[in-house]
Amino acid sequence: ALTGNAMYLYSTKPTVSLAAGSPSGGGSPSTGETVFKFDAVSANTFNLNINAIRFTLSSNSTSSAQTLDDGIWYLYKGADTTAIGSGTPFIAANTQAYGYLAIYPTSGFTVGNSSATYTLKGYTAGMNISGTAVENLTVSIANNDFYWDDSVDITGSSNANQKTLNLPVTGGTLSY
Repeated sequence: ALTGNAMYLYSTKPTVSLAAGSPSGGGSPSTGETVFKFDAVSANTFNLNINAIRFTLSSNSTSSAQTLDDGIWYLYKGADTTAIGSGTPFIAANTQAYGYLAIYPTSGFTVGNSSATYTLKGYTAGMNISGTAVENLTVSIANNDFYWDDSVDITGSSNANQKTLNLPVTGGTLSY
């Protein structure tokens, strides 16, 4: 008998990139501020399903980072006003100035061969509440943090998310 490595075939793979108009510069603390925009497109005519996206939230201020999990964050597609997913960030510990936000989009969240822009709106009301120093927030999608499938059975495999093109994608820095 011959032995070998498991192989996976994919009918497509996604490309993720920073969208034009992704915010940078002066931020406005609010309960629904646009903090990050990205484009996603399938590499060919096949659709793929997005199962989860994990965003990394980084700040230069531990106290402000601790307020990022005080509200719900929403992900939108294009100009739609209905969120396709939502979540509350996890901030590692009260001494950390970073955290993670996992969004598990609603069923039917597919990416086709036409590029679409996705907008992340977040709870930034606690950023720089003291007003004493400039505090920053940066949102990114790291390598292996864009989970998808193309309807091929990949049970027991995390290989699909490793095939996303252009990761990592880092948004502009918002200053408060």
